[in-house]
Amino acid sequence: MTNTLKSEQSRIKTPQPLEEGPVQVSVRKGEALGILGLDDRGKEILFRMLTGDLLPSDGTSFLEGVTFDSYNGKQVRLHVGYCPKSCSLMGDLTCREMLYLIGRLRGVTETDLEHVIDDVIECCLLTSQADDVIDSCSAGTKRKLSTAIALIGKPTIIFLDDPTTSVDPLSRRKIWSVLQEIRQQGTTLVLTTNSTEESEMQCTRVTIMIDQRFVTMGSPQSLKNAYGDGVNIEIRLTDEEEIATKDLISFISSRLPGGYVTKENNFTITFKVLNEHIRWGQLFQTLEEARTRFTIADYSIQQCTLEAAFLHLSRSFVAPTSVDHSQATRSFVL
Repeated sequence: MTNTLKSEQSRIKTPQPLEEGPVQVSVRKGEALGILGLDDRGKEILFRMLTGDLLPSDGTSFLEGVTFDSYNGKQVRLHVGYCPKSCSLMGDLTCREMLYLIGRLRGVTETDLEHVIDDVIECCLLTSQADDVIDSCSAGTKRKLSTAIALIGKPTIIFLDDPTTSVDPLSRRKIWSVLQEIRQQGTTLVLTTNSTEESEMQCTRVTIMIDQRFVTMGSPQSLKNAYGDGVNIEIRLTDEEEIATKDLISFISSRLPGGYVTKENNFTITFKVLNEHIRWGQLFQTLEEARTRFTIADYSIQQCTLEAAFLHLSRSFVAPTSVDHSQATRSFVL
């Protein structure tokens, strides 16, 4: 599959005491790559580098085979859509005027411009605010406008830094639906979001950033398998007799080493089984035996969420200690 974005040993250096190791990543055409991490500043600088706003101190980044450098900067930016987290809007313009300005800067012809603007306004549910002055708009409307700006001109790749922050639920669903549609048409997405649930649903691959380091990358499912803290088993009873509940807990605990009760509430008991103790055959056999012995209405098994995997990895991650902080520089690598 063709790589839309490729970055080789690229980094931005700033005079802060933290060292990075080089990482190479290629983002494929039509892929949605999510970046999870707690350092908003690090992600912002990374995006500025990948959109050509900052040139890398070392290494090289390519978009469609064209290098990111001062000579090719204008050519590269024509293929890039960017929704920054910080507000970069002209407050004295209306939303429509702002979109018109960006459309002309991105080379949309006068003939097509009105149709293009109407299309992105509809996609981001901005119809009722299109002629409002930006300074008078809510934070959610400004975020929708920033996303609409990123969509103008059908860019090859779109960088989205928390695009749905402060956005109402209806608009959020609409925006993600539009992004999913354009990705299926071949547009590449690189995004950050504070919602691991959105990352899990929208991204084909996710990379996790801890202490400005990319520590792992994979599909959401592979990350949950590798770094999740186990599964939750929820058992619903038809009888709330105390003796039946105690006997059931004793039976499950004896058959599933490492399993323990996390919640017990009326007719429902929830067990946690850690990854290292999961034996799927034994797990299902135990639950089916319990169903025949006790008054179980039904049971369900839920894998950990991507958020749980991220938190588990964050707690267990140990940064290298062999760093001379007096000489080190801070590097953001992709």
